Amino acid sequence: MDQKTYASQGVCITANWLSKRSKILELSGFNTNLKSGGDHEMAQRITQTGSRVVYCPSATVSHPARNRAEILRKRRWVIGGAWDKCQTSFKPIILVWRAVKLYVKRTLIILLSRKVRLSDKFSIFGVISSIFLFH
Repeated sequence: MDQKTYASQGVCITANWLSKRSKILELSGFNTNLKSGGDHEMAQRITQTGSRVVYCPSATVSHPARNRAEILRKRRWVIGGAWDKCQTSFKPIILVWRAVKLYVKRTLIILLSRKVRLSDKFSIFGVISSIFLFH
């Protein structure tokens, strides 16, 4: 699924957010009770009102690369957000299942990529595995 398709379904991967303030206020702002995922939750609310979330391929985001400790800290933060949002008695099973699926998906994307050198694949696999195993 490409970014435009994700955006049209209210699913977005953000590194920044650009929106009219009036639209965010109309929807009561971002959910401050969430540790993580507020951008995804807001995108869903925006699309539920009939408005669109649009992917802009020409937008440029400059963000410094995270080191391993920062990656693990962010992963813990994201997991905490997912834990808070999941409202079922099967929460641990569901979250472990989602983590395994994400790990397998990311691993396959890297290992099957023709654009990444073999040595880089192993390095990336190591980072992905440490995030999965040690978060």
